[in-house]
Amino acid sequence: KSHSSIVLHMRTPEMADQLVASRISIDGILLQTEHITLRPSQCYNCYQLGHIALHCHRPPVCGIC
Repeated sequence: KSHSSIVLHMRTPEMADQLVASRISIDGILLQTEHITLRPSQCYNCYQLGHIALHCHRPPVCGIC
């Protein structure tokens, strides 16, 4: 496998900005960093945003129609 991803959660936005402005080294290799934007979770039972099917109490709907 030639590529992988890792997500790091920083305690403050300033710490995240500092990490993105610099690089990190893993196993002696300098790696580029970037911010990610998390999208809201979507339920695959009712297809609404903000929760997942495991916790959904709504009736199922077709995701195609």
